[in-house]
Formats: sequence, C-alpha cells, structure tokens
Amino acid sequence: MPAKIPANPFYILLVLAGVVFFITACAYGTMALREFRPPAEENDEPSELLTFLNERGAMLLGIEIGVLAVATFAAMAYDQRLSRQEEREKAARAARAD
Repeated sequence: MPAKIPANPFYILLVLAGVVFFITACAYGTMALREFRPPAEENDEPSELLTFLNERGAMLLGIEIGVLAVATFAAMAYDQRLSRQEEREKAARAARAD
C-alpha cells in the first residue's frame, strides 16, 4: 500500500491569495467604471474602499500578483521535491528487493 502523499500547503495560500486578488480586481474595476460615470447627485461621495483603491489600488494589485507568483513557484518546488523523494524511496525499495 503506497504511503499517503502529504497535501501541498502552498495550495491553500494560492487559493486564498487568488480569492483576495479576484475581489480586489473586481473592486478596482468598479472604481474605474465609477470614474467615467457622472455622479448621480452632487453629494455622491465614493466609499472608503473605492477611495483607498483609487490611492493605492495599483500597488495592492501588484503586491497580490507578487504573492501569487511566489506561492505558485513554491508550490511547484514543493511538488517537485515530493516527487524526487518518492522516486528515491522507490529506488531504495527496489534495491533492497534485489
């Protein structure tokens, strides 16, 4: 019976970072669309979130893309390490069986 392969912890980070990036990108898009639309009323103030995204949204999206990139490469490296370890264990078992 083969040993259970441990779950890659970077997958959880990738899912969380992806969801946060998706929400931020949608909010940033909403902010951009509101810039082109004239305000409905004179007192139509943008929300604090849209003000924050207007000031720091591009930087925030860049940081999130960086986190996604690092987590992606870390997940691939972890999977490759597990594969190599499994191959070594199979080779060791085959050598003992001979």
